[in-house]
Amino acid sequence: MPGSTEVLDRALDWLTSHVAWFGPKWDEFFPQRDFPGATVLELLLLCRVLRRGPRAEASADLIEAASDVAQEMVERPAFLEDLYRADADFGYRVWLLALLHGLGRPVSGPLAVARELVEARGGDVSGIDWAMPHLLELRYILDLAEIPGSLPSTDELYAACGVHRVDPFSATENQVYALTHALLYATDLGGRPAPPCGGQEAERRLREALHTLLGVHLATDHYDLAAELVMCAEIAGDVSDGLVRHAWRRITAAQREDGSIPGPPFQEAVLAERTGAAADAYVFRTCYHTTLVTALAAAHRETL
Repeated sequence: MPGSTEVLDRALDWLTSHVAWFGPKWDEFFPQRDFPGATVLELLLLCRVLRRGPRAEASADLIEAASDVAQEMVERPAFLEDLYRADADFGYRVWLLALLHGLGRPVSGPLAVARELVEARGGDVSGIDWAMPHLLELRYILDLAEIPGSLPSTDELYAACGVHRVDPFSATENQVYALTHALLYATDLGGRPAPPCGGQEAERRLREALHTLLGVHLATDHYDLAAELVMCAEIAGDVSDGLVRHAWRRITAAQREDGSIPGPPFQEAVLAERTGAAADAYVFRTCYHTTLVTALAAAHRETL
């Protein structure tokens, strides 16, 4: 669609050429993550949206490479050992398995283990350090993994998040991310309509809040949240809105020559002090997430 096609082309090229950074290269340059699969999990979410859109075939190389990185992680003995611990990262391990399963990878063994662990808790996994709005995220994970649980339904959890009551003038950055994530998980990343929540007036307030927040974050060049907010605005029905079109123009203009989109921490002056692998690492660390969510938003836009 106009305003997003070119930015998606270039973002996907950059992501495809940097797939290794979502796996082994991360460990070479950056501190260890609490959950090693966190970064590639985000990439698999993009692959999920690409698979259901018009770029499924054209994106096959990216999807295959990302799946290879993730599968190597879940085949490590430590992954299964950690899965049995059912700790605070249990949901994310199940999520990684569910996404791989959805992309056609053979992970039925560890998924069966996850199902047994949930059943052993009587379907109640809410006590594993999860609280609202993360319970909605966990509901989404279990649904993707086709694991029954005792959590409330997606509709109930979405309503409990109170997205239509967000005050765009006082919301913190974390609260805005919580808003966008609630809408993304409740709709399977835009793959289905948002659950009904409070009627037409509540939906109108949500659209207004998304517009206000989108304008605020464009004004501060916060393209990471701007990309998530423009996707949420389109999910809410504002595909051809003037501010949405303006947002895509701004994001396109911000895209760097290499195809990446600068995240909030990125600074040209800092990059200028680095060369070689150090420069590559800096660009990846400060741009990968914004590039990824921009590609996610643009890929979703092509499905509308």
